[in-house]
Amino acid sequence: MTDLNKQTKYFWKEYNKNKMEFELIEIPFNKENWFYVQVNSTIRTEFLKYGFPLPPYVIVEKLSHNITFYIIRDKIKNPKELLLWQEKYIFIKSNLDIQAKCNSNEEEDTEDWIKYEFKII
Repeated sequence: MTDLNKQTKYFWKEYNKNKMEFELIEIPFNKENWFYVQVNSTIRTEFLKYGFPLPPYVIVEKLSHNITFYIIRDKIKNPKELLLWQEKYIFIKSNLDIQAKCNSNEEEDTEDWIKYEFKII
C-alpha cells in the first residue's frame, strides 16, 4: 500500500568548485519553488496511477538549456513487483515523456528555450 502522505525529496545536483565534487542541495517546497511542486504532482500522478510507491528522491540536473529529472524509485522487493514494473514502466515513462515534451520550448531562437527530460533509475 502506498503512503499518500509520503513526500518525495528533490535535490539540485551542483558542482562545488572548492571541494572539486558534486553536491546535492535540497529544494524546499514553497512559494518560490512552485515549479517543483508541479513537477512533483506529475510524478506522483504517474506512479500512483499504476500502483507503485512514490519515489523517495528526485535529482534535478541543469546543463545549459536542458533540465533532467532523475527519479530514484523504490527498490523492487519481490519477483511479482519486478514483473509489474516491467509491464508498467513503459506507460509511466511514456506519460512523463509527453509531459516533458509539452512543457519544453526547444526553439533556440528564443531566450527562454529549455528542454525537460525525465529518467527513472
